[in-house]
Amino acid sequence: MLNAVEIWIGTVKNENSWVLFEHGTVVIFLPLEAALIDDLRTEAINRLKNHEVKNIVVAELIAQGMGWIVNCGNDFILGYVPHGGDYPSRYDRMAAIIEVQKLDQQGLKIVHVEKK
Repeated sequence: MLNAVEIWIGTVKNENSWVLFEHGTVVIFLPLEAALIDDLRTEAINRLKNHEVKNIVVAELIAQGMGWIVNCGNDFILGYVPHGGDYPSRYDRMAAIIEVQKLDQQGLKIVHVEKK
């Protein structure tokens, strides 16, 4: 089974930089944007702290067969829900990722930075 860093390396494409938080939330930076930011860690923390969970969009990672990427109101703050979990409905998957984002907003612990 892939770990969270491997999943996001395979998922975040192009030359986008990204920051992974302890519970699985990822903040993505477009190339031109990342080039202007000196400290991606600090910027990712600020964005996650100020993020308000809103509309939820779920995209299945069909090609990878790994799970779902969930957007909770910001196209560049995402979460991941693996296949095989106890998610009887789409609502349960969304509830799981909302919980992940809340945990990351509270803890703000970064586990990986991918600067390109």
